[in-house]
Amino acid sequence: MGSQLNFICPTDHLESIISHTFGGTHYFLSSLGNSLAFDLETLEKIEELILEKNIRKVSFFLSDDNQILSDALSGQSLKKLVSLPGFYDQINQKKARSEELWTHNTSHSFIISYHLKQKINELTLRLGDPYFEAIDIEAKIYKRQKNLFQDIYPDLILQNQINLN
Repeated sequence: MGSQLNFICPTDHLESIISHTFGGTHYFLSSLGNSLAFDLETLEKIEELILEKNIRKVSFFLSDDNQILSDALSGQSLKKLVSLPGFYDQINQKKARSEELWTHNTSHSFIISYHLKQKINELTLRLGDPYFEAIDIEAKIYKRQKNLFQDIYPDLILQNQINLN
């Protein structure tokens, strides 16, 4: 088991659960609802950490009852926090797209999967050095009531990534 970099939301309190479940050495970067923007400065720090700690796996984690996502999908009482207005807008767009695709009750798991898949794509695109191509990037949803981690739905169609030739 090698070193692993984990992106988490501090409201989920998953650090000890992740460390216990997956073993190995873990490093954690937190942002509300995994809303971290991969700007140049942040990306440089991530790359430094990956190289310095010989990280071979990067994972995004959110719980199915994440307070930030739940608030974004309902009352939006936290929207006034400095870092959340743009994030809430993104979640509302994802919710609208998911409602177009699924006419029955929209599941948090679909929206969380959609969000985390987008974060994987963002990070993958931003890590330009060929060294980083060998790093495994994944995302998991923590099902709190069942005390287990579930893979995201990796084959969700992201409408903004469909191109016609």
